[in-house]
Amino acid sequence: MGNYVTFNDLDEYLSHTVLRQLTDDANTGAADVAVVEEAIVGAEAEIDGYIGGLYALPLVTVPALVAEIATQLTVYRLHLRRQRVPEDIRLATEQTRATLQAIADGSITIDATSSTTAEDRAPVMEAYERIHTRDTWSGW
Repeated sequence: MGNYVTFNDLDEYLSHTVLRQLTDDANTGAADVAVVEEAIVGAEAEIDGYIGGLYALPLVTVPALVAEIATQLTVYRLHLRRQRVPEDIRLATEQTRATLQAIADGSITIDATSSTTAEDRAPVMEAYERIHTRDTWSGW
C-alpha cells in the first residue's frame, strides 16, 4: 500500500481496462495488484529522493501536489513496463519531474508535516565537561 497514492486511486485515475492492460501479464482478466504496488513503490522512492532533503519522511499528511506527482510517476512506470510510453504521458512526466526538482530547489514549497517533530530533527550537540577554567589556569 502506497503512502502517497494507492491502487484504488490509480483504478479511479485510469480506467479498469487500462490498468488491466498495463499490469495483467498472466492474462487473468484483472489488474495485477502486485505490479501496481511495485510501480507505486518506485514512484514514491523517486519522490522521497527529491523531497527527503527538505522534509522529514514519512509525510503524515500528503499534500495534493505530492499525490498528483505520485500518480503521474506511477502511471509512467506502468506504461514503461510495456516499453511503449505515449507522448502525452512522457511529456507530463517530464513536467512532473521538473516540479519535483523545483520542490527540491525550494522554489516550490509543499505544506507537509511529518511523523517527527522539529526537535527530533534538530542537531544534537554534546560537549565534555570543561577541564580548564580561569581558576585552574590562574597560576600559569
